[in-house]
Amino acid sequence: MNSGLVAIHKGRIVHESYRNGLSRELRHINMSTSKSFTGMMAQIAKQKGCFDEDDLASKYVKELRGKKAWSDVTVRHVWDMRDGTKFTEDYEDEQADVRVQDRATGWRPGGKNDPKGLRGFIAQGVNDKINPTGKVFNYSSIQTDILGLTVQEACDMPLAEFFEKEFWSKLGAEHNAGFGTDGHGQPIAQGAISMTLPDFARVALFVLNDGKTAAGEQVVDARFFQDLVTPNKALTDAFTGNFEALLGKTANYRSQFWVLNAADKQFMMVGVYGQMAYFDLKNDVAIVTFGNYPIAKDALLVASFGTLIEAMVEAVRPDVDVPRPNMNVLLIIGR
Repeated sequence: MNSGLVAIHKGRIVHESYRNGLSRELRHINMSTSKSFTGMMAQIAKQKGCFDEDDLASKYVKELRGKKAWSDVTVRHVWDMRDGTKFTEDYEDEQADVRVQDRATGWRPGGKNDPKGLRGFIAQGVNDKINPTGKVFNYSSIQTDILGLTVQEACDMPLAEFFEKEFWSKLGAEHNAGFGTDGHGQPIAQGAISMTLPDFARVALFVLNDGKTAAGEQVVDARFFQDLVTPNKALTDAFTGNFEALLGKTANYRSQFWVLNAADKQFMMVGVYGQMAYFDLKNDVAIVTFGNYPIAKDALLVASFGTLIEAMVEAVRPDVDVPRPNMNVLLIIGR
């Protein structure tokens, strides 16, 4: 069920509501919308000159060094999840890569033969190449943690400290954010950031403002967000198989954001169990929500999200024929 919803139009909150025990002051886990925060942190690190996106990921993440599958994988490939390595994100299979990762990071009870922590999982896993580097998108939560480690090592600053100093402290947030770890001190960049819903809405307004804070500071280069809504054939070509079948030929994944339609300027931050930020730049609309769905993925709930977004955008822009967003992305994401 939906626990909280904020809608923003032209810089103003036009709807704010709470239910199911959520309040304005209560921090809520973001699940995989955390990935988009990590994507923005990577952009800040790039702007600061910590790394070049064409650098090899193994330059910064020591656990990747010497692995043949990673010999040509750049930071950009990781940023877009086009690294070409095997990672199965099947929540029903206890032996799937995502479940081994969960046990390594403390999301689930671990066994004696499981790797310890994110670094242990990276060292032991992501060894098999199944696609040519850069050619195929594969949703792989561990790639976000590899990106987070890149930021940490390239900037020589613990990731949680970087998040606070270079991002969170600049937003004018009402409350502290949280950043869960793997039990070994490493923040889980893929899904363990948490915050209040009003502060999540502040982040949405920051995105609508092309990376500029309410105080006027350009924290994330505006070109980062413009890039998300620039049609890119290489990205759409990489969006093959089930992803293209569900979302269509206009969709892609860029810089840890789901791009529904670049030409229509629609993109999302998405996490399981009902966490979402939807952006429609043409209509200057953002909608953020926290949820507590009892299961990770449900077709009926997904369909209701699409109907809700369409109705809300039409309500604030009744003079515009609003393209219906393809919400099937919620069926295939993880964390």
